[in-house]
Amino acid sequence: MKKLITLVISFLLVSACLMAQTGFSYQAVLRDSDGTIRDNETVNLVVELIQNDVSVYSETHSVVTNAFGAFTIVVGQGASGQTYSPSLFLNSDSTALNESVLKVTEAGGKVLSESAVLGVPIAEVAKVALTAHVEFPAGAIIPFGGPSEKVPVGWLLCDGMEYGIADYPELYEVIGASWGSSAAETFRVPDLRGVSLRGVNGTADDAFTDPNRTTRIARYTGGAVGDTVGSYQHDAMQNVTGTVGDFNTYAAIHGNSTGPFKQTWVYGGTGIGSGSSDNYNRVDFDLSRSARTSAETRPKNANVNFIIKY
Repeated sequence: MKKLITLVISFLLVSACLMAQTGFSYQAVLRDSDGTIRDNETVNLVVELIQNDVSVYSETHSVVTNAFGAFTIVVGQGASGQTYSPSLFLNSDSTALNESVLKVTEAGGKVLSESAVLGVPIAEVAKVALTAHVEFPAGAIIPFGGPSEKVPVGWLLCDGMEYGIADYPELYEVIGASWGSSAAETFRVPDLRGVSLRGVNGTADDAFTDPNRTTRIARYTGGAVGDTVGSYQHDAMQNVTGTVGDFNTYAAIHGNSTGPFKQTWVYGGTGIGSGSSDNYNRVDFDLSRSARTSAETRPKNANVNFIIKY
């Protein structure tokens, strides 16, 4: 009766970065106990991931060895009632690798190999870790949907507060005194309360150019001005020009029928000027088209807290 011997050649990455549901390749060569290659033979396999002597995942494969007794399978793509995921290799806090053993058994219970899974799934794990633990650089600003007292550790509220450079050196190295500073050893974080954000214009020169970029101001002493990070602008409304109507010698108004204005021809009414005709044009303002007014010009908006990474 032949005994089985397997020589595991290698674990191979399917690609430079394994996708979450793809898995990883396993390649082996089958030989008899006397070293004879088991070529062109159908083999039914059971593949298991073992952690702390417990099987956490298993699947089956049916393969045919080639002329050299070799075969390749992709762990994660076999027949299984379980879902393969890179999280199988992670500890519960998703920050470190579990020590795993890949056990390959031939149908009937013959163990072909038991090998530690070392660096092969690292690409998958790194991808998951990146998704779960995004690293924001110092100076990154994001909208935060919670109240100011719930700002997470590692972040500061963008409320214009002044801080010591020694307390937040990495943040100061990035933003400096762009947002203001009242002393050599302090700096301010951005004050984004009640304002929206706008990209620095730079060399842009088209319909989206900020026409008033050179007149931007500093909100606090020592802050940036002009077309640089840290400067501010007041709200403003673009000037609207045009002709509503004109007056003739009889003080008749010839109105414009566009926009909120409309022209009404009045015949036989009471004249409003000294002339031979009591007929005139009247300009009426349609109040149903009147705009909402406020103390500022603004788009529709929702309140959030902006926070900055230190």
